[in-house]
Amino acid sequence: MRWTEGEQVREENTGTAGRRACAALAAVRPSRLRDGPWAVRWLVAVRASVAAALAWQLCSSVWGTPRPAPAVVAALLVVHPTVFRSCTAGLQYAAGCTLGALIALPAAVLVGPTWLSMGAVLLLSLLAAGHERLGAHGLHVPITAVFVLLLGPSHAREIGPHLLQIGVGICVAVLFNALLPPPLRLRAAEAALDRLRAELARCWTGWPTRYARPGTRTRFWTRAGATA
Repeated sequence: MRWTEGEQVREENTGTAGRRACAALAAVRPSRLRDGPWAVRWLVAVRASVAAALAWQLCSSVWGTPRPAPAVVAALLVVHPTVFRSCTAGLQYAAGCTLGALIALPAAVLVGPTWLSMGAVLLLSLLAAGHERLGAHGLHVPITAVFVLLLGPSHAREIGPHLLQIGVGICVAVLFNALLPPPLRLRAAEAALDRLRAELARCWTGWPTRYARPGTRTRFWTRAGATA
C-alpha cells in the first residue's frame, strides 16, 4: 500500500505525540515511588509512636497514673494519614468505649461477673456494636463491656479514670496529627499528571479535521488494525 505525503506527515505527528504521552506517563512512576504506600506507613508509624509516648507522659505527669495503657492504645488506634480520618476514628473509638462502659456498668455494680450477666452484657453490646456510625471501632463496645464487667463492684470506680485516659490519648493523637504537615506529598504526581493530560490533549487535537476527508478514516483504521 502506498501512502501519500500528507498521510506520512500525519503518521509522523501521531507517533511523535504518542512518544510524548509515553514520556509523560513514565514521569508519573517516580512520584508513585516517593508517595507510595511505604512512605505513608513510615509517616503514620512515626506519628502514632510519638503521639502514644506523649499521651503516656501527659497522663503520668498530670494525673500521676503509673501505667496509662488506655491512653497509649487510644493514640495508636486514632492516628491516620489524614486529620479527617483521625477525627472520625477518635469519635468512633470514644463512642464505642463509652457505650460499652454504660452497657456493662449496671451489671458490674449490681450483680458482678456471672454467666447470666456476661451473656446479657455481651448480647446488648454486640447489638450496639453493629451500628454503622461506629464503623470498625464498634468492636470496642463488647471489649470495653467485658472489661468493665470483670472489674466488678469493688473496682467500678476505675471506669472513670480509664475513660479519661482514653479521651487524653484521642486528643493528643488528633492534635499531634493536625499540627504537623500532611503526610501525603502529591505535588510531584499532580504535576506529572498535568503533563500527561496536556500531551494526551495534544495527541487528540486536530484528529477530526485530519481524518475528515472521505476514505482517509477507513484507511487509517485499516492500517491500525493490521499493525495491532
